[in-house]
Amino acid sequence: MKPVHPLIAGLCAAVIATTAEPASAAKLCVDPAKPAKCFGTIQAAVDAAAPGDTVTVAPLKTDPQGYRENVVVSTPSLTIQGKGKAKGSAARERCPTTVLDGCETAVDPTVCGRTSGTVSGTGSGFTIAATGVTIRGFTIRFFLNGILLNDGADDATVRDSCFVSNRWGVFSADGASLDATAMADRLVVERSLFRNTSNREVEVFGNDVVVQRNVLPIAEDGVEIRGDRSRIADNRFETCNDRCITVLGHETTVAGNVINSGDRPIRVSGNNPTVRENEIFAAPVNAIEIICDVVAGGSDTASCTGGLVADNEIHGQSDDRDGIRALGSNLTIAENIVIGVSRSGIHFEGDGGLIEENRVVRSGTQASASVALRVEGSDNRIVDNDVRLAGLVGIENVAGDRNLYRGNEVAGSGRSGIWIRAGDANEVIANTVEDNHGEGVNNGAPATNTVIDDNGIEGNRRDVCNDGTVASFTGNAFATGGLATSCVVDVAVP
Repeated sequence: MKPVHPLIAGLCAAVIATTAEPASAAKLCVDPAKPAKCFGTIQAAVDAAAPGDTVTVAPLKTDPQGYRENVVVSTPSLTIQGKGKAKGSAARERCPTTVLDGCETAVDPTVCGRTSGTVSGTGSGFTIAATGVTIRGFTIRFFLNGILLNDGADDATVRDSCFVSNRWGVFSADGASLDATAMADRLVVERSLFRNTSNREVEVFGNDVVVQRNVLPIAEDGVEIRGDRSRIADNRFETCNDRCITVLGHETTVAGNVINSGDRPIRVSGNNPTVRENEIFAAPVNAIEIICDVVAGGSDTASCTGGLVADNEIHGQSDDRDGIRALGSNLTIAENIVIGVSRSGIHFEGDGGLIEENRVVRSGTQASASVALRVEGSDNRIVDNDVRLAGLVGIENVAGDRNLYRGNEVAGSGRSGIWIRAGDANEVIANTVEDNHGEGVNNGAPATNTVIDDNGIEGNRRDVCNDGTVASFTGNAFATGGLATSCVVDVAVP
């Protein structure tokens, strides 16, 4: 066997030295039943720990109330570990057996931290005042804040925990806007369960926040993030009394969430959002609302540089609101399925957008004078969408110029199939418009220079009608109506 070269041996030793756990890292325990080995309180162990240490907290087997403390963590890179992991669904849940309880603590000696009658408490379960802190495996209940993040409590991780009957679950103390200096960045909240929180389950002011793979069986306002580049993914909301997911910030990703009932399931304000692969059921208000602007929370939607709303499924929406409502230029809305929405299945306001390969079924009610797929803006492409059984109009160009409607299939609408209600130089090309109860293709009175070419328009009450002006009308297959036929059914719609 060849001897190892001294240089190689030295390099190997250096790699091992740099990847091994720091020599100073220690494991401390909390267990009042073992006073010779462990600390009696969580705070005492946290105060004794050094950066990089792990504090393991045993369940209080003789006291079902759990640890009644307000723990302040000022040591960076500290891990505080309870016993067990949170698991839950709509019907059942399992929480860690290490319990931190907010009733009768030092901060709130005569009340629970969350509330007691008309008296509100002030205490937090854990207050994080250092960077790189990890808290996992706890049941945290009856606090004003289950976990409070102070200014600069960056790189925190909350994992495998249950938050029950707190006023806030995970909350950052400061930051009224994106310009605030008091923020907690790079927080991760994952694999945890939140319920019966009277304010918000997760409310954080910070950038690069990740909230993923959590279960929220009964939520009040769910998750609210103010900051850029946040990711809200793969969470399950069974019931939200108000909002489920609200984000104010740029470069947001909301993906893979399941929301079974929520008043405002997803609302994102900021530039270049990505909202995809979410499933939403029974939403009273707009299921997905995008306000894409360069000043988050502002109104400069014309300066939106882009964004994606794709592969979402929305089933059922009431209260005269939209399935997808997107405000902003240069957005792509693609391959979504929207079924049974009371107002517009997709309502788009902006320029330079792409609305492609969406399926919209039974949306747009007579009472609300709305349409299944509604477009307001110019230079958009509306292509290859499948719109069926709309309550009122299948596709409507409400306002805007030079929009292209190509390759869409529109069938069974209660009134018109495609209505160019207003605008100049819009194009209706190679669409299939069949069996609608009003006009198939309706060119409205304010519309000018509309191109209507190569469409299959058959079986409608009247296949083609025109109250505006037409720049080109060639290659269409239709049986009734024509350019000299006035429009009747939709003329009085507001």
